Amino acid sequence: AQTFHDFEIVVVNDGSTDKTAAVVTGYKTVRLVDLPKNKGIAAGRNAGLAVAHGDVYVAFDSDCYAKPDWLSQLARGYQLDDPIGVSGRLIGVGGSRSILMRYIEASDSGIAVKKGNEVSAQKSIFQRLGGYLASGLRRGEFDDSVNHSEVNELYGANGSFPIEVLRKVGGWREAMAAPAIGGIEDRDLCHRIRAAFPNGHFYAMHHALMMHDPTISFKKYMLRPYRRGPFNYLFHVSNGMMPPIFPFPILLALIVLGAVGIWPIAALLVLLLGPLLLYWAWIVRAVRERQLVFFAFPYLQLCEETMVLAGLFRGFLMHNKGNDAAR
Repeated sequence: AQTFHDFEIVVVNDGSTDKTAAVVTGYKTVRLVDLPKNKGIAAGRNAGLAVAHGDVYVAFDSDCYAKPDWLSQLARGYQLDDPIGVSGRLIGVGGSRSILMRYIEASDSGIAVKKGNEVSAQKSIFQRLGGYLASGLRRGEFDDSVNHSEVNELYGANGSFPIEVLRKVGGWREAMAAPAIGGIEDRDLCHRIRAAFPNGHFYAMHHALMMHDPTISFKKYMLRPYRRGPFNYLFHVSNGMMPPIFPFPILLALIVLGAVGIWPIAALLVLLLGPLLLYWAWIVRAVRERQLVFFAFPYLQLCEETMVLAGLFRGFLMHNKGNDAAR
């Protein structure tokens, strides 16, 4: 149903056990790539890249739905200055959004981090702390009147790249993702593309809308950064970067542990009120935008950051265990 018509569709059946292949073969204009076993998202995208004929490779996930003018809006990005990748905006589906989906949208408006707003892993720990605190104030900033913005990297659920760019860097690295859970293969890809094309630009088209399945569960969403932790840790270590360190979960845990020894009820109060104080920017937005649901977002952000830290620690243990075994 796309308003842009000059495209081909490639479906990669990544070792599914349902009737995906049979359904796809019913569409004569769709190219099917059948993988014999589940190899993961990076291998799946590389398999599609190997047979693609066009100039631009557009990738999205199986739980996403494209608006009719999605490709047309992405195509506009390739008329900008030296594009090395163009993505769109990820939104919820219809009016059935859960609190979690509203949090995901409000956190970054479905747009990757703008160029210059990222907290660089090359900076000192104090510079990174300042950048983290500042990013909390910018979180959710979105100007719908602007057609595009330059971003630091692209989201894989809603991204496109020139095929010649992808093939020059070798596509997605399968070591950065695992079957079923994925990893940080898209961030790794963008990092290598930027290194190979330092004068190029990543763009996010604000009106290229991709709707994300609103049925994602809280458990699945929160376990994702934990499961991806080893890949996240490997990415940072292999590129000489310091992994992200979120201060508030650590600070809150220390305060709660201290309060337990003094007055257990105080520890409970800290757990209840601490997130509201630490992530006060959400409270400001709740009042400014008159959205009571925003009062729940400090607790969701605390959970998310805690799981990222837990995943990184898991990656640290696995990485060092592997090094010890090698020695």
